[in-house]
Amino acid sequence: MRKLIDRYKQPTPKKWRMIGDFAIIVVPVLEIQLNQMPAVNPWVKWSITTGLILFKFWTNTRVEKRASK
Repeated sequence: MRKLIDRYKQPTPKKWRMIGDFAIIVVPVLEIQLNQMPAVNPWVKWSITTGLILFKFWTNTRVEKRASK
């Protein structure tokens, strides 16, 4: 867990930052789309939203690999 916290504090590479930002942008879009579908279970909506938010935080733990000496 400590390693994850240390990696979260380091700068996130641009590639992973963009992927995480896209995940956060998708959350409201999916919420609107899923609300238009009456047959979708509320737990499914909650699970998708929570998963995307957790994915965003996970992308913040990605760090660039350092070159070996």
